[in-house]
Amino acid sequence: MYSPLMNMNNLIFSLSKGIDLVSSGIMHHHKNVAIMALKMAKVIGLDKKEMERLFVSAMLHDIGVVSQKEKRLIEGYDAPDLHVHACEGYRILSAIPTFNDVATVIRHHHDRWEGNNRTGTKGYEIPIESQIIFLVDRVDVLSKDREISHKGVSMIQDRISKGADHLFNRDLVNIFLDLSESRAFWLDLKDDFSNELLREISPEIYTYSLDVIVDLCYAMAYVVDRKSPFTSKHSQRVATVARELSRLCGFSPSEQRQMFLAGLLHDIGKLAVPEEILNKEGPLNEAEMDIMMTHTYYTYHILKHIHEFPKVEEWAGFHHEKLNGKGYPFRITGGEMSLGARIMAVADIFTALSEDRPYRKGMEEARIRQIMQQMAGNNEIDPDITALLLDNYGWFHEVVMSIEEFYSIAEKRKKEINNTIISIDPWEKLRSIYN
Repeated sequence: MYSPLMNMNNLIFSLSKGIDLVSSGIMHHHKNVAIMALKMAKVIGLDKKEMERLFVSAMLHDIGVVSQKEKRLIEGYDAPDLHVHACEGYRILSAIPTFNDVATVIRHHHDRWEGNNRTGTKGYEIPIESQIIFLVDRVDVLSKDREISHKGVSMIQDRISKGADHLFNRDLVNIFLDLSESRAFWLDLKDDFSNELLREISPEIYTYSLDVIVDLCYAMAYVVDRKSPFTSKHSQRVATVARELSRLCGFSPSEQRQMFLAGLLHDIGKLAVPEEILNKEGPLNEAEMDIMMTHTYYTYHILKHIHEFPKVEEWAGFHHEKLNGKGYPFRITGGEMSLGARIMAVADIFTALSEDRPYRKGMEEARIRQIMQQMAGNNEIDPDITALLLDNYGWFHEVVMSIEEFYSIAEKRKKEINNTIISIDPWEKLRSIYN
C-alpha cells in the first residue's frame, strides 16, 4: 500500500542521477552543486522552505539540458547563452503546480548580478536560491578534473572573486571564500562519502499527493523522450500500455500506479546514449549496440534506491530481458522475471513497433502481430501477456496513437519566460553578515 505521506528525497536523488547521465555517464555535478549550495545556505540562515526549494532546484537545475552537445556547451566557465537550458528547465517544471517555485529558481540560475539577463532581473531581484546555485555551479565547472591542492583552490577562488559585482553577489562570493578555505569543503565533493553527506545535510521533502510524484515522473519522461524526435511520446505510451495490461492481469490499483511510473521511467538510462546513436538511420554497428544496451543497466541502478516504489527498478530495468535468457543487460531467465517485468517487456515492444523510427515507419497491424507472436513462440516474451494484448489490439493501438504530450500545456508558458520579472525582498540576513 502507498503511504499518503511520502518522502520525495529518494526520487529527487534518482532523477538527479539521470540528468547527470547526459554527460556521457554518471557524474556528480548536481550532487556537488547541492552540497555546496546547502553549506552556503546554512551560513546565510535560510529558512526551512527556502532550504527545501534550494535543494530540489540544485538537484534538478540542468533538467533543461537534453543532448550531450548542449551539455558540452555549458560546461565551460564562460559558456555563452546559459539561459537557454535554464528557460527550458523552467518550461518543463512550471507545468507542475507544486514545482512552480523550483521552476522559477531554475529559470534564474544563470542570471548575472549586474543584469542584462533574458529574464529582466538583476541584483536582489534574482531569487536567493538562484544566485547561490549560479555561483556554486561555476565553482564545480572550474573544479572539474582539477587537483585539490593549494594552487588549484587558489585558482578557483581567484576566478570566482573576479566575478564579484559582475556575475555574482559580492556577499555570496565572500561566503564562498570563507567556506572554501577548509580542505574538507573540497574533499566533500570528491570523496566516496559525498552521497552520505548530502543525505545528512539535505532537508526532507514531503508531499501528500501521489499526483505530484506522477507529474515529476512525467517531467523526466518528457526529458528522456526529447532526446529523439522519433520517441517524443514513447515513455508515456509504454506507461499507459503497461498500466492497462497490469489492470487486465489483476494488479491492484496501487500496483497499476507503480507500473505506470515504471513505464514513464523505463528509458531514463537513454540519457547516457549519444543522440547520433538514438537517431541513426539504419542498423547499429556492434560498438553502437554495445552503448545502446547500457541504457537498461543505468535505468535499473538509477531507480533501485526509490524505496517508496520497490518494484519500479525491476519492472523498468528488465524491459529488454527475455524469457530464454538472451536479453540484456543481466541475461536473466524467465524464472527470474516477475509478471510486472514481463508486462513491461511486452508493452515496450508493442509500442516500439507501432511508432515511427529513424529507419522505418510504424508497422501495420499484421506485421506487428507476426513479430510479437514469433517472439512469444521463441520464448522471448510472455505468450499469455502477448495474447492478452493482441486479443485487444484495436483498443491498445487506439490508446497508443491517441496519446498527446503531457507538456503541451508548457508550450503556453514559453511566452511568460521573457515577459515576467520576479521580484523578491532584499535578503537582510545575508547583508547583515558582512556589514
